[in-house]
Amino acid sequence: MKDRVLFIGWSGYLGQHILDSKHIKNYDITLFEGRVQNIEDFEKYYHHSFDQIWHFGSTNNKEQYTEYIIPGTHNAISFANAQKAKLVYASTMGILSADKNSYELAKKTSTVMINNSIALTKRLVLIIPRIYSKDRNSGLVKAIKDNKSLINNNLQYLTINSFVKQFYISLTKNGCYYFKNLKKDTVYNIKKWILS
Repeated sequence: MKDRVLFIGWSGYLGQHILDSKHIKNYDITLFEGRVQNIEDFEKYYHHSFDQIWHFGSTNNKEQYTEYIIPGTHNAISFANAQKAKLVYASTMGILSADKNSYELAKKTSTVMINNSIALTKRLVLIIPRIYSKDRNSGLVKAIKDNKSLINNNLQYLTINSFVKQFYISLTKNGCYYFKNLKKDTVYNIKKWILS
């Protein structure tokens, strides 16, 4: 029998690639419609019975990171507890950095909330590195496509295909999952790959 999944944040970059994967057919997916920071938007899903909640919900508005990500995670924890479902949370490798930006601070707070939730017995926190692909339109890839001048740093990252493959493997785990086999390359070489 397929695990029943409520997928929050499915319309984003990572969510769309997860949905496009051939492995998605192994799950009975319900796409969350609404605003994750509004607990009322979960009400229409309480009559379902879910085995997993995949929480990839976020925002692109830098001014709203704290007021969107933290309450949204609180609501996802409450809903997963009520459903007795496993919560799968998309965090970021940025939570490990010493100098966190507002996005990384909100993700760190959410990760701590999940890990400290006594009632949440099944949880998986994905510690996601930089993800690059030619179809991405944000961050470094957008800067490359916009022909902005870039510092030629060395970066660690995953391709989107490697991320998706490891995502499905990670679903059998509990606790924190650190993605493996990261590539390391210069911005110059990443730019050549993106533009090729």
